[in-house]
Amino acid sequence: MTNSPACGPPWSRPGWFDHPRTPSASSPQGAPPAVRQSRFRGGPGWACRGAAARAVGCAASWRTQVKSAASHPAQVAVAAGVVLLGLALGGGAVGIPSAAGYGGVGPNFLPWLVAIALTGCGLLMLREALTGGFRQLPEDDAPQPAWWPGLVWVSAGLLANAALITTIGFILSCGLCYLLAVQGLRRAAGQPVGPRTLAVDAVSGITIAAPVFWAFTQFLGINLPGLTSTGWL
Repeated sequence: MTNSPACGPPWSRPGWFDHPRTPSASSPQGAPPAVRQSRFRGGPGWACRGAAARAVGCAASWRTQVKSAASHPAQVAVAAGVVLLGLALGGGAVGIPSAAGYGGVGPNFLPWLVAIALTGCGLLMLREALTGGFRQLPEDDAPQPAWWPGLVWVSAGLLANAALITTIGFILSCGLCYLLAVQGLRRAAGQPVGPRTLAVDAVSGITIAAPVFWAFTQFLGINLPGLTSTGWL
């Protein structure tokens, strides 16, 4: 849980072997150095001192992590949400059939892949949130007002995709969703828009959606709504 030196064995701390050792009553001055050294390091007294030091160091490290979580509650909440989302996807993937098609993988391959990747990313985010906060974040700028028309564009794309996917097929509906969402993001960022950007976004959306459609219909053997029954469009 921590890399604090106090949580490790005492001999891992710098200078431990060079610590001066004074003979005690149980270790006569005339005893050989090896005997004095072994008596100094061994015994229940040394074990108790080492365990106490490690316990104090671990407790201090735990307090530091709790303090970090309290100072970054939003980051901890986001990371925990990502972990829970990955676990939820994994739970949903359990109910998907695993029978492999002629491509060698079954329909549950991609859901499991996404669930594992998402859970791993969430755990890494949680680790950073508990150890000082997310790294490499941009410096806080002045708060920008929300631009609600952008939300309308993105929402329109999602709703259009859901309403038209069984009518015009997966490729065209996802391409339309991409077009509307990107147009909203362009306007939110203040980028110029026009016929050229509309054409570029439409072609880009279809270029992204088509390979996904073919991967499911031709490679995984999963039927998705298409404009034709060939599995290609």
